[in-house]
Formats: sequence, C-alpha cells, structure tokens
Amino acid sequence: MSGIDQLLQAAADLEKIGVEAARAYNAAADRMTVLVNRALLDHPDLERLLGDNTFELFEDNHHNHVRFMGEMLLNGGIDGLVASLPWVYRSYHNQGVDYDYFPIALRAWIEAIRAEIELPGRHTEAAQLIGLYRWLIDHHDAVIRLAEMESPHEHDRAGPWAGHYAEFFDRLRSRDHRACREVCRAAVREGATQADIFQYIVYPAMTAIGELWEAGKIGVADEHMSTAIVNNVVISLYTDAPLPEYLGGVAVVATAPDEHHEMGAWMVATCLELEGWNVIYLGSDLPADEIARAVVAHRADLVALSVAMPFNVDAVRTTVATIRRGPEPHPAIVIGGGAFVRYPHLIETVDADAYFADGRSAAEWARQFRQATPAEAT
Repeated sequence: MSGIDQLLQAAADLEKIGVEAARAYNAAADRMTVLVNRALLDHPDLERLLGDNTFELFEDNHHNHVRFMGEMLLNGGIDGLVASLPWVYRSYHNQGVDYDYFPIALRAWIEAIRAEIELPGRHTEAAQLIGLYRWLIDHHDAVIRLAEMESPHEHDRAGPWAGHYAEFFDRLRSRDHRACREVCRAAVREGATQADIFQYIVYPAMTAIGELWEAGKIGVADEHMSTAIVNNVVISLYTDAPLPEYLGGVAVVATAPDEHHEMGAWMVATCLELEGWNVIYLGSDLPADEIARAVVAHRADLVALSVAMPFNVDAVRTTVATIRRGPEPHPAIVIGGGAFVRYPHLIETVDADAYFADGRSAAEWARQFRQATPAEAT
C-alpha cells in the first residue's frame, strides 16, 4: 500500500463532517481568515516560517485554504483534501516556507473555529471541524514524508507529437520564443492541427513548467515568463491559421469568476472558432452576472466555462445558475479545467450539460450539438 493510500485509509476513521458544519464553516470563512492572519502576524517565529517570502504569501494561502476547505467539506471531498496535502506541503516548502508553518497555521484555524463557530447551538459542528484540523496536525509528519517524494507527472507526454513537445519545452526553458513558434509551425506543416498543438505540445509544456515551480527549480517570474512566451506562440499560430467559413452558432467562452488562469479558456475559444463558431471570448475573472449579460446580449447557443482552481468551482455553480435564470432559450453549458481534472467528483456538483478535459473534445461535442440543433444556431 502506498503512503498516500495509508493516509487515505487513516482518514476513513474521521468523523463525517455534516452539511450544517460545512455551511457554518463557509459562512464564517472571511472572519476566520482575518483571525488566522492576525495569529500568524503575531507569531514570534514568523520570519523563520516565511523564509525569503513576504507575508502576502501566507495571506494568499489562508484565503485559498478556507475556500478550498469549504468546497471539499460541502461536497464530500475529504479524500481529495487528504490527497492534495503532499502537493501543498511540497509547493510551499520549495518556495522557502518552513514545514513548521503548517501545524502552526492549523492550530490558528482551530482557534478561529472556536471563536466564530463554537457558539451556542453550534458545538457539534465546531467539534466536527476541529476534529478534522486536529487530524491534519496529527498526520503532519506523514505528510512531510510524502511531500519529500518525487512529484508524479500526471500528463502523458508520449503522445503523437512527443518529439516536437520535447523540442518545444527545451526552447521554452531557454526563453527562445521564436524557436518555440517555429517548432509548432513545423508540426503544423507535418499535419498537426491547432488542437494537436494545444493538447500534445502547449498544455503538457505548461504542466511541466508548473511542476518545476512546485519543485522549487524556477521562481514565479520564470513561470510568468514561460506563460507569456506560450501566449505569444499561441497568438501567432492563431493568426497563421485561415479561419473557416462561419458555420453557425454563437459561443461565449470565459473562465470562472475569480479565476485568473485563462490559458484553457483561450484554447477552447480557439478550437471553437476554428470549427466555424462565432466566439465571444470574455477572458478571465468576470463576475457571474456580467457573463450572464453577455450570454443574453449575444444570444449565445453555447457557453464554455473553465476553472483551474478547485476553490473557484462554486463561482462556476453561481455562474451556471445565473445563466439558467436568464431568458429562454437557454444555451448549452460545458465546463472544463484543471479543477475537475484533479477533483473529478466536483463535476457532478455543477449543473452543466457536459464536461471536457481538453479543447479538442469540447469542440467535437460542440460540432455535434450544432448539427443536432440547426434551427437554434444563429
């Protein structure tokens, strides 16, 4: 049995977190975050815990932690929570954060739960939540051991364009955007489609860049520079490709509200446009009501929403519900993104018509959808 399997087996003995406890946790999230930030700011070992980082790193982590925990608690994702722990430890430790930060922060969360949730009539809910946090503290050393193991590569990089991927990644690491562009253009000349470039070259390259950051081998600036190069390459390829004849259908594409990772949404938008859709690309981090207004204004037949971070899945639910409340006929809604790849059980919690792991699959489904509803495509 692997280490992570042993950790998951140990988690099976945890008291089930009830719906009321999860709702109480989410309701108190902002107030608890303030308390945890104060506790860490006042900690005598703050400088050692932070390493070379600024306190903003901890503030961001606390903001994301409470949203992630709220999502996992409300939608039965304790296994997903436990499985993510080694990645979280490894990522932050490799950025210079001391491992001691985690139990210190977890104790601060316990005190915040006591202050904001352990109120008259809420003792059971608070006890359930505190039990979970104590379990996390008790298994701190086990998580460190797992974090020190090699990070698994989740994406298959041995696809049909593996040679081009390897060269692209090498050029990306050397920051040669012209060479990256030429590698992709060579693949196109050899028969690769835009969807092939995205799925077998660009996406795995960005996944690998993320793994290098996770391992502490590159910094945030390097990661951002790689993203900028990839954006440059993708835009160049887009302008190279002849747009097909408009075949009907309006598609609105966006990320979830509060989501800043838009590469996936951009790829889906490009794949749809190359399938002859009229694509309205809204980019990242738009409020749900603004996305819904765009859907109505453009009389969209299809909406595609991408979400990379699991704590933004609830924003997708809100967006979908807002669109569904709009005037009929309602568009078809498809979802995708890294949040659902890592936590597939969350797919069923969103009232979408379909889920797709990549732009190619989404575009193929959209083609069939348009053919099945020709009268509604405009």
